[in-house]
Amino acid sequence: MFTLFSGCIEHLCRKDQFHLLILGVDKSGKTNVLEKLKQLLTDLPGMDPSQIMPTVGLNVGKMEAFNSQLVFWDLGGQQGLRSIWDKYYAETHGLVFVVDATDPERFDEAKVALDKALGARELVGAPLLLIANKQDAEGAVDMQEVSEAFGLGKMDSIPCIVQPASAYTGQGLVDGIKWLVEAVKRSPRRYHVEVFEEKNVVGGAYLLGVMPPELLQVLGLKLPLKRRNPHYFLPTTGSRYLLFGSDEASMHQQFVDFFSEDDWQAHKALQAEMDALREDVAPTWLAEPLSLEETAERFVRPGLRNTFVDLCRQPVSHYLDRFGFRSDLLRAMYAVTDGFSGLNGSWDTPGTGMNFLVHNMCRLPNSGGTWMVVEGGMGAVTQQLAAAARQAGAHIHTGAAVQQIEVQDGRATGVVLGNGSRVDARCVVVNADPFRLRTLAGKEHFSDDFNTFLDSRKKDGTTMKVNLALKGLPRFRCLPEARGQHRTTTHLLPDEHHVMQSLTQGFADVQAGRLPDFPTIEWYFHTTNDPSVQDKAGHHSSALFVQWVPYQLAGSSWEAEEERYTQHLLDIVDTFAPGTSDLVVDRMTLTPPKIESYFGISRGHIHHIDNAFGFDQRFPYRTPIQGLYSASAGTHPGGSVAGCAGHNSAGCVVKDIGLTPWWPTA
Repeated sequence: MFTLFSGCIEHLCRKDQFHLLILGVDKSGKTNVLEKLKQLLTDLPGMDPSQIMPTVGLNVGKMEAFNSQLVFWDLGGQQGLRSIWDKYYAETHGLVFVVDATDPERFDEAKVALDKALGARELVGAPLLLIANKQDAEGAVDMQEVSEAFGLGKMDSIPCIVQPASAYTGQGLVDGIKWLVEAVKRSPRRYHVEVFEEKNVVGGAYLLGVMPPELLQVLGLKLPLKRRNPHYFLPTTGSRYLLFGSDEASMHQQFVDFFSEDDWQAHKALQAEMDALREDVAPTWLAEPLSLEETAERFVRPGLRNTFVDLCRQPVSHYLDRFGFRSDLLRAMYAVTDGFSGLNGSWDTPGTGMNFLVHNMCRLPNSGGTWMVVEGGMGAVTQQLAAAARQAGAHIHTGAAVQQIEVQDGRATGVVLGNGSRVDARCVVVNADPFRLRTLAGKEHFSDDFNTFLDSRKKDGTTMKVNLALKGLPRFRCLPEARGQHRTTTHLLPDEHHVMQSLTQGFADVQAGRLPDFPTIEWYFHTTNDPSVQDKAGHHSSALFVQWVPYQLAGSSWEAEEERYTQHLLDIVDTFAPGTSDLVVDRMTLTPPKIESYFGISRGHIHHIDNAFGFDQRFPYRTPIQGLYSASAGTHPGGSVAGCAGHNSAGCVVKDIGLTPWWPTA
């Protein structure tokens, strides 16, 4: 659940000219339109209509009009030539689609060609001018009929109009192009986006859960998602265990056999309530945050409003105690996996309930409310995002660290890269954590009140990760036979009678700079769900996600303790699955300081700011410096590979510079 763009800066700078692409099926009059525009908008005579031949490649027309430099690209419309259209989409600002209004029999063919063009990722958001040509000729259908035939009334994601016109007389052409230029000026495609990433690759993590399905749809992502079933495994060092999955009857029997009917009923009630809250809160994830009370009043059903507010403000213990769990081990498991994950807080820490909510916002298709695996690894997510950005015209520069955000007269004016080069920008969007953003921009450019606000949210990261390569799968003491437990998040916790005392003592140790004897451990297996990420030797990829450990050790150092403590963690694993240590052929440990140095995350805090801070109490998208925005995990709705921060921050940028978003907004 890392946000890994450790130095991502986007800047947008205005283009001096607009590229307008003229498309349409053959014989619609595209080239006639271009030649008539030359006559109407410039001193050029334009070609005589009788001398115009069908376009077999590309015609280019350059002219100045409406305080803009316009470059028209007229492409051939024959069936065999339409395959080259998409080569021009990425650099297109506005689309002109020409239709022969006297030939309605070809409307279906033309609509298929138009729909295919508009469905291309590279043309997302491009305003559309549909020219109903040959209005001077007998039999031309009217504007309303053309609009209905091409479904323009249903195109609510882009600016579009039908313009009745004649390429022969010039009727309507200037009005249409004037509208298109004005629409382009309000469109995000008017701006140029550059992305600077410090590392040589973009992205990564290990599970995907809380990314809204609406965001996948907006971005056109088709992620190869795999549901883990079962998804949770709670082993013990004795004979008891629980496998959480879609088999309700089996789960019920395990609860009754190893725990109690009361625990089963508590589990069912908890899941039902989280399903309802998940449904109510979902729309807020892709919108600018309101206060907690405003969110409850506007989005949450009346019967759950007080519950929602208490959940977000109180410790997770208060929330879980409402359901009547008899087993401390079950209470601890729910608290650890969702309430404590990535957070510097424990059983009785206010705000751990907010973290619990964030980690339960799993709404991906076919997920069943659980976290999912992405085939090919989590890098597949960022690679698809990068590909979509490039198709939309963005340029991504890896190995390009930003060393400074330039600020003049209270406004961000650009960035300075590690090689000393400068890039001017109208807006700068920072994906790095808020504390690193402040360092890049200069603390002196923020007010004392704002610096105090940010400092109040600064906490040490307490998460440690141990990546493992295993030559075989472990054999659990409580469940020796394979029943899907190697596809799960496996929760390694102290025994029932000691678990609460151990949690309390462990967190106290961490606050004092001591390494806890038995930290909570979540154990992940990757290759059992996705064999494509196995190495040539067939090793299994696995990881220990450890919560909590100190950022700084009292009386020692991580350099001195890392090797010993990593082995201590494997010794704990061996008590649940004897012999696991012998299966380890390679390992990579990431302590909080290593997370900080490797990923560039301040204090090694994987959520940038504790998820205990929710909604409008998180870092703002709009910073006090004009033109400087944050898309960090420290903003609403929080860290956990959600993608919401980038979406919402982009929405702020688009609104602030007076553009119309091409995507649906709240």
